[in-house]
Amino acid sequence: MIYAPGQRIEMPELAIEFRRQSFAPDRVACMARMPVTLVEVGSELDFDNAELQQLLGKVVMRVALALAPRILLPRAREIAGRVGAAPASWRVYSGRRVLGSCNSRGEVALSCACVFLPPELRDFIVCHELAHLTEMNHSARSHSLCDLYLGGNEKFLIGQLRRFQWPLPPRVRRR
Repeated sequence: MIYAPGQRIEMPELAIEFRRQSFAPDRVACMARMPVTLVEVGSELDFDNAELQQLLGKVVMRVALALAPRILLPRAREIAGRVGAAPASWRVYSGRRVLGSCNSRGEVALSCACVFLPPELRDFIVCHELAHLTEMNHSARSHSLCDLYLGGNEKFLIGQLRRFQWPLPPRVRRR
């Protein structure tokens, strides 16, 4: 079980808290708000149910998508200014397999899932994408530029990202 009554997912700018509610006993209610979003789960719903856990994962991702522009983009713009990078545009998308992308038009996109990361890992994702504005590949030059942006910490941060424990259930594959 990933989510439980009374559980709180803490992030720097946001907390998501799971509570029981009885006003709609067979439903989940939620409104994305900062600094605390309440996910209210009906009293008749079983937290041990795998389908409910998947639904709650989707709710958590919807909260992330709704609030990610306010959480991620100001810092991303700040980093871009600090390193002298000028993306043509920024956007946030809902995917969770790929945490960021940069295309040949200079558009940088960040996954809303990045809101769950600690600030230093968010910065890593942003710097990685900003490096692609200069090097549109994963060559040694691209990594060297990203490492420069990160003050020499790229390899350390890659390891941290690989070990990060996501507060999301594994995706269920549909046939």
